[in-house]
Amino acid sequence: MPRNRSNGPRHPRKQTQIPVFDPGQRLHDLHGGRGGQIVDVARQYSHPNADPVHNYLVRWEDGHVEALNERALTSNWGLEIED
Repeated sequence: MPRNRSNGPRHPRKQTQIPVFDPGQRLHDLHGGRGGQIVDVARQYSHPNADPVHNYLVRWEDGHVEALNERALTSNWGLEIED
């Protein structure tokens, strides 16, 4: 008799929404004491029905440019978006 196999839950779990930031928004590194600005946003789709993952290109005040995943801009990573 064949076993029924599951490919996971039929309805994906609803997770808290991560805000989407726009180019030009300033951010502050709480640990390093430096400031920067978002210069570009890229959206990556893993599945047609899934929400996109946002990746940000940040130019720091010292001239360095860094790519950050959306998770890096959540409160527990030490980066803060300035209003």
